[in-house]
Amino acid sequence: MKSKMPEQQLNLTFGTNVRRTRVEQGLTQSELSSISGIRRQLIVSIELGRIDMRLSNVKSLADALGVDPLELLSLPVVDPR
Repeated sequence: MKSKMPEQQLNLTFGTNVRRTRVEQGLTQSELSSISGIRRQLIVSIELGRIDMRLSNVKSLADALGVDPLELLSLPVVDPR
């Protein structure tokens, strides 16, 4: 049986991945807000891992960033070296 990721860790992972992807694409929070239809203040809270996400918002952000929603929910791969 797979272990469950704690809710707080999932929120932080998602927020970190949103921020990383946004920055990699050269987008500001305001630009992501305009593209996704999600208020900038909510994007700030998401990136800080402070809120639980509705699936519809996960999809909206993934679509706006042009990535698969699972990419935003995945833990980063750590180099074992």
